Amino acid sequence: MKSFHAALSVIGIGLLLLFVVLNIIFSQYMPGYYYSFVNGDQQAVVEYFRRARRIPFFVENILPQTFDRFEQNIKEIYAFDFQREQTIAEYENVLKLNPSSRDVHLILAELYAADGNSEQAQFHLHQAQNIDPKAVPFQSL
Repeated sequence: MKSFHAALSVIGIGLLLLFVVLNIIFSQYMPGYYYSFVNGDQQAVVEYFRRARRIPFFVENILPQTFDRFEQNIKEIYAFDFQREQTIAEYENVLKLNPSSRDVHLILAELYAADGNSEQAQFHLHQAQNIDPKAVPFQSL
């Protein structure tokens, strides 16, 4: 009888180990469209919600919680953008006082690039390079 319990223990530990290994392996797998979704591919986002809307649990529980969390954290979500806008305005004011400041132009180029305004980013980068031909952006624009 002891050998039977020992065998069950070994089988139980083996199954537990197998479960843990499989759990780790499958938790690392992400469907291909998930990466497209995260990277902002509109078609992937639409497909995700098109499939999810058919799942009652998603519609009744997850979707409302997502909207609730968004609304509860909206200030924090947009705080960085608001700070960047304020910082841009402050550097634009500094630039009015010293329009030939290479560093201010470079900083504005970086801020505009981070804001997604590539036209203004390139403008300020060119202005900085006109002032100092060796001027290079702090990051890749």
